[in-house]
Amino acid sequence: MEIIHVDIQSTNIQYKDKTAWVILASDISERLNYIRAVEEQHEKLKQISSTNSHVIRAPLAKIVGPIPLINDSSENVAERHKMLGYLLSDANELDEVINIINEKTNTVEINSLMPF
Repeated sequence: MEIIHVDIQSTNIQYKDKTAWVILASDISERLNYIRAVEEQHEKLKQISSTNSHVIRAPLAKIVGPIPLINDSSENVAERHKMLGYLLSDANELDEVINIINEKTNTVEINSLMPF
């Protein structure tokens, strides 16, 4: 036995001087499953968006911030080398975050939700 979700509509009518009820039950199980899947995908997309907004900005700011300092320290090779090392580390961190976002994005299957 399978449980299904139905939408029930009813109205009363007069038939041969008696009141009768006309009842229509429509299976909406597929529609509810579709809505649930869309809501799950929407939640995944919200998480990805949040990651883009917050997690990416930190390493990006750490990369962009020292650039003026590196330009100003052109005479101090050791200091410039140290700052370039920080930039490389921060760029690698940003790359890791982007890979995580790509993995999450791959779990969002928009096309599989389309009912047509």
